Amino acid sequence: MNYIVKYIFLAIIALLVGACGEADKQLFDDQDAYFAFEAESASISENSEDRLDLSLYIAKSKAIGTVVLAADSEGLDNPAIEGLDFEIVGDETITFRGEYFQEVSIKVMDNDETDGDKQFYLTMVSNDINADLGLADGKQSKVLVTIIDDEHPLASVLGSYTLNYDSPWNGNGLQEVNQIFSVEGSDTEVGIVLGYYRDNEDFALSTKVKGTVDLEAMTVSIAYGQQTYNDGTNVLTMFGDDETPGGIITEGYLIGDIDPVTGDIVFRNPFAIAFTGGPNEGYYEDLYINPVLKK
Repeated sequence: MNYIVKYIFLAIIALLVGACGEADKQLFDDQDAYFAFEAESASISENSEDRLDLSLYIAKSKAIGTVVLAADSEGLDNPAIEGLDFEIVGDETITFRGEYFQEVSIKVMDNDETDGDKQFYLTMVSNDINADLGLADGKQSKVLVTIIDDEHPLASVLGSYTLNYDSPWNGNGLQEVNQIFSVEGSDTEVGIVLGYYRDNEDFALSTKVKGTVDLEAMTVSIAYGQQTYNDGTNVLTMFGDDETPGGIITEGYLIGDIDPVTGDIVFRNPFAIAFTGGPNEGYYEDLYINPVLKK
């Protein structure tokens, strides 16, 4: 829901600047100005005829400034190569001239090879107004772009999802950063970023659980007991009747049914992420009731 807050925040800035005098403009301190992407991840099929449009914005009393972008694939398992797998359409220097939002477009290039999903980061590297790049801790200073291999047998399942669920503590839940990746050399196994994660920058590399896809039955099966964070303190589990350690069940599978029309994955059972270490050991960070991965 961060993007909604940002829209409201920027709208308030615009109203204050437009309606008030010079002294009131100081309500927003331009020393705190920053550029940021709207999302931390995005995906597009390799054979898509459409371009992938990525939105970025400036938080400043006046939307004047320039930010420079660059593609980077360092550290990624199957990197996409600029000029071979994709190209950035137009100038990589984005100039804001009074509008708070701009878009940069990515064009992908198809091939006839089964070479797996490829990835790259589109990163903010510099700007001309000495503003911060991204939010706190550098979040949203770059976007992880996944180019889905359309020759892969699981191409219809791979990609970005939004996790919708109900929570007894937090009401209606919404988590936007969920992705399903192919596993090199496998036609049935996938890596899934599912639910709670803490490592925003490298979430796609460090928090994947494994699942098995059955395209005949149109299901995804994910074994309970898998670590969901790379420090070993969180585990995917079915939950019992209470929040005690005895309520953590790590045997069996979380089963999701794939909707053949929408591509959504509707899980048959609730699930939880349990703390397996530290002061909260044996408790849940949240309960995911009626969970659906929406394509």
